[in-house]
Amino acid sequence: MKLKVLLFLFIISGIALAQYDIDKRIKLEIEGATIIADYDSVNFCSYLFVIANDSSVLHKEECIERISTVKTEDLDADGIKEILVETFTGGAHCCTSLYIAHLINKKFQYLDTVYWGNCYYYIEDLNNDGKKEIVGRNDMFAFFFTNFSMSRFPLFIYSFRKNNLKLVNKEFKSTIYKNIEDLKEELKLYKTRGFECPKSDSADVFNTDAGAVQAILAAITADYFYIGELEKGYEFIDKIYTCPDKKKFINILKKDFKLK
Repeated sequence: MKLKVLLFLFIISGIALAQYDIDKRIKLEIEGATIIADYDSVNFCSYLFVIANDSSVLHKEECIERISTVKTEDLDADGIKEILVETFTGGAHCCTSLYIAHLINKKFQYLDTVYWGNCYYYIEDLNNDGKKEIVGRNDMFAFFFTNFSMSRFPLFIYSFRKNNLKLVNKEFKSTIYKNIEDLKEELKLYKTRGFECPKSDSADVFNTDAGAVQAILAAITADYFYIGELEKGYEFIDKIYTCPDKKKFINILKKDFKLK
């Protein structure tokens, strides 16, 4: 039966089997169907098929972004497993997206998605209530204040509710506070040894210690923002960052990143 399904898959796709990286094929059995994702190494894209046990095609997508994983999780503990399709565009840093789907009554449907960009995520029941959160970093500050390796990012926590992803940072303040404390710990190195301020508010801080400090402070401020305590972020900036471009830095956070 499985061989017949695979043969049928490639016949309907109209694409030669030789183009596929067999070792990278993803197969997942779920709800009386098989989900198959293959990477086409000629056209550099993925194909996604959902094939019922009777060989009927429930869903197909042709030449989409490379699918890195397909797995299932009962995120909201309602007895129905969500299908998590992760894509990756390729490249040194970018970009990862996560799509949430259902397969119910032989109908495959995408429900929501979250874009992780340069960053990644993990799935965990943070408060032991049987429901699983999706936790990752938002790469909103990537390459803005400094290079990627020195950039720092706020933590984003999503819960799957009523077939949608909801940002729930405010419900997990202790987790966010831990991320803030980790970021503040990184700042101690710069505070201890000191760092050179830009000579004016128009000087470029990219790839400098001042840029790295701004990147950390930006992530801290964003973490505070998404739990409703934004004023703590700006109070901390005022305490730590005494460079002549402080006002410019704060204006960037407020105007460019809407942290206000």
